[in-house]
Amino acid sequence: MLALGPNSSVIKGFLDAGLIPSSFMDMWFGSRSETRPSTGELTLRGIDHARHVGGFTKLSIGAPPMKIPCPLSVKVRSMNINNDQGSFPLIEGAPVPACIDPLQNSISASKDIMKKIYQMAGLPIHEAGAEARYSNPTWPIAKSYLFRNLSIELEGANGTIKTVVVPEYELGSHQRGASLDQFGEYGVVNSSRLQLQIFEGENDYGDDFGILLGGIFLSQIYLLVDYERGYFGLADGVLDR
Repeated sequence: MLALGPNSSVIKGFLDAGLIPSSFMDMWFGSRSETRPSTGELTLRGIDHARHVGGFTKLSIGAPPMKIPCPLSVKVRSMNINNDQGSFPLIEGAPVPACIDPLQNSISASKDIMKKIYQMAGLPIHEAGAEARYSNPTWPIAKSYLFRNLSIELEGANGTIKTVVVPEYELGSHQRGASLDQFGEYGVVNSSRLQLQIFEGENDYGDDFGILLGGIFLSQIYLLVDYERGYFGLADGVLDR
């Protein structure tokens, strides 16, 4: 695992050795989904044009500010779970700050968002004041019809909007192990349980930290980062080629 942040020693080493002319890079995350896994790729000083379609929505690095360190921060204008019964909003009111985080696969959300998901799914909530927790939920597989996709609207500069739709096969799966098995896969450990890739993040980051957008979000987009010019860009990814 490489941490390629603004002060990355890896990038600095490549620059010092003259292997790359700048810290510009782009990434296709790939997928860790159960049914459609794919290998990602990282390109330093170049763009794989076969991996994206359309133009890039450009955003400033480090804006908006968050309560946790994050160079790839954005504002989430809306986040909806969609199914045959309708569209169920998980965010109300003002846009919520979020961090694009390639180091995890899931989306980390606030307690309020997790509570809305439980209510939408008709699952019991056992609250004990501020101690209610919704971490690592696995539910009966019969609930999978409720999670057809997750639509996320990002608010960019000058009012621009970038919409990313996370499909059903990324959003949930059978319950899988936390470690790679002998086949190099995250194997299914319980086929009667649904594992949703939206977890509560307050245990790690405290109340109102925002949202972390991990691999299931990145599986649908192509990401470029230019630390020197202070921006990053998001384009629609080409999933199959």
